[in-house]
Amino acid sequence: MSTERRALVLGGTGFLGRRIAAAFEAAGTKTVCVSRTASGGGRSVAVDLAAAGPAELDRLLADTRPDVVVNAAGIAWQSDEDGMRRLNADFAARLAAAAVRSARGPLLVQLGTVHEYGPAPEGTSIGEDHETAPITHYGRTKLLGTQALLKAVREDGLRAAVLRIVNVCGPGTPPASLLGLVSAQVARHATDEEPPPPLEVSPLVARRDYVDVRDVADAVLAVADAPGGAAVGRIFNVGRGEAVPVRELVERLVAFGGVPDAVRERPAEQGAGVGGAAWQQVDISRARDVLGWRPRRSLEDSLRDQLGEHLGEGLGEVTPGAPPTAEPAPRSPALRVLFVPFPGVAHVQPIVPLAWALQGAGHQVRVAVHPGMADTVGAAGLTAVPLGATKQLTGVVEFASNPELLDVLNARLSLDEGEDDGDGELWARKWSETLGPLHASRSALDDLVTFCESWRPDLVIWDPFSIAAPVAAQATGAAHARLLWGRDNIGWLRAESLRRLAGRPADEDPVTGLMAPMLEKFGYAFEEELLLGQWTIDPMPPALRLPLGLENVPVRRVPYNGTAALPDWLREPVRAPRVCLTLGVGGRGRQVFRESGVTLPELFDAVADLDIELVATLDAGRYATSGPVPDNVRMTQYVPLDLLLPTCSAVVHHGGGGTFAAAVAHAVPQLVVPMEFWGEKAIAGHVAERGAGLVVDSGAFTPGRLRDGIVRLLEEPSFLQGAVELRDEAAAVPSPGAIVPVLEQLTARHRK
Repeated sequence: MSTERRALVLGGTGFLGRRIAAAFEAAGTKTVCVSRTASGGGRSVAVDLAAAGPAELDRLLADTRPDVVVNAAGIAWQSDEDGMRRLNADFAARLAAAAVRSARGPLLVQLGTVHEYGPAPEGTSIGEDHETAPITHYGRTKLLGTQALLKAVREDGLRAAVLRIVNVCGPGTPPASLLGLVSAQVARHATDEEPPPPLEVSPLVARRDYVDVRDVADAVLAVADAPGGAAVGRIFNVGRGEAVPVRELVERLVAFGGVPDAVRERPAEQGAGVGGAAWQQVDISRARDVLGWRPRRSLEDSLRDQLGEHLGEGLGEVTPGAPPTAEPAPRSPALRVLFVPFPGVAHVQPIVPLAWALQGAGHQVRVAVHPGMADTVGAAGLTAVPLGATKQLTGVVEFASNPELLDVLNARLSLDEGEDDGDGELWARKWSETLGPLHASRSALDDLVTFCESWRPDLVIWDPFSIAAPVAAQATGAAHARLLWGRDNIGWLRAESLRRLAGRPADEDPVTGLMAPMLEKFGYAFEEELLLGQWTIDPMPPALRLPLGLENVPVRRVPYNGTAALPDWLREPVRAPRVCLTLGVGGRGRQVFRESGVTLPELFDAVADLDIELVATLDAGRYATSGPVPDNVRMTQYVPLDLLLPTCSAVVHHGGGGTFAAAVAHAVPQLVVPMEFWGEKAIAGHVAERGAGLVVDSGAFTPGRLRDGIVRLLEEPSFLQGAVELRDEAAAVPSPGAIVPVLEQLTARHRK
């Protein structure tokens, strides 16, 4: 997370706002709180939000320049419906409009409420698509605010998300709530010389979902950290996902205080009935799958901390710049995690989001890489361990950085799992060619073992081409796993190999010759996990995963395409539909012109009269020799797609996994010209099958087909709908942060 990020928390001195502001500050985000009286300490601004007009909100956003705005302002009690509407609904609409007008285009996080749904039958787990039928003033006015926000997302391009929060407990719970009132009463009974009379409460017959205030703050940060547009335009339930008897919670507070006479429940016939819904339980799977968020505090701990604060043993006031001092939920001890990528940009970049997630969870991360790739690792904010400067791996680095050498790449490593050549000659050649790149990493074994012996990693995560890594892991007792960057061609071909070689001598297995020189140094016998890992971390969408029966940890491929300063032209408004033409970083995409016989000037001329802006990202050599271009074409050397694609209405690419993942994350329709190397043909077929784009074979690629494809992607709304569905499907896969606990558990199981 960048220390330069700025957050603006509206209602920042309230129960939720204080915790959210403190969480942002603890994460290194410069945070400003806004409230009517600005009494929260730290960086604070006084604004009467209910009365603030458009001009005042515009000034507020211009002065504070936030990247994230959290609307934690609202009225839940002690007001009539008109009063609630002014802040909960009308202000929310004005804030959305101000965010749209803001030059910085902040992400707006709206704190909604479970009461927007209304009652649900007992046993129901309320999902985000549940009917909204609020029965309280609070629920109705908060729903109006949510609707205004989502309307601005659809119609004005607002970047926003809504958190529908259940009942909140934990330190600082206000006495206007039942549990806050009971805590205050229990504390007075426990500490006052003359305890007050018992607090009478209505019949405690409801079962409600409760969540700790600190978990709510974590959920807000999870939205702010969500990659690309994964959270934009979406509603997320925030709760524990369980309906707990309210009577049980009250009894726990009374028991913690040791004052059984502090609270008295009125008999049912004298009570006022159940306020709101008698049953309340939300489904939190969307927040878990999309944001990687889950509640970490138990209700037991929440109630103890809540009462402890009333007894003078808790946190006290929390203000920006003063993060909570309570102990966090127990975590696994910090692990040492070593990544071993193959020395190429297209192999290093896919490891970065998972390395960040592990590092952010408190684990130590190192990346063992050829010295020629150390700067690429360092630019991502990771610690490189330069090693393996052997002739073989140096040749790989030089090959990957030379466009002329890359012209020898072809389709020999691509896999068609449905292909059957009968006598096995085609399969044997394919398997042998696929194993070819794996030989290079063997030369790094000695350096890897030396480093592992000194640093003692707990977990080694390795590229499928970096087969020295699992041997080094085994030699030093570390757990190890493969991290794929594409389809598991090696796993599929290995399974086919075992099937075809069943009953034949071991020396006929090409894997024997591949692995033997490394294993003989340690006296090891070959095990399948030395080729396929103790488990596999698979970033491919479910429909593109190969059925192998291996232990598999699915993870969402979060796009990371390198770092760069944001160009001035990307900060300007998009004046015509923007279309990106990109050939990727792996080399194979550059050959589309050679295989199709099409030139860049011909492509540019074909779209010159369209009302679009074509952004062509080119390597330095092609950029320098492209000649004059039409007015609607912008040529640029490579720009990270995660910066460019959010502004695009379509993308033209070669089917590479990184480009595909970025297009999916930003819901951009795709025109794929598959340049077969590994899994490009399968990716192209998936895009077309899901209605998220079009496919043109490289041999049939012409300027006219480029033009026709772009026109269709821009004019036919079904492609955008298909792209949104692909994005939502990908967002349902656990994020890198969400799989960290899984990796911790697997490491504990496999580490020696």
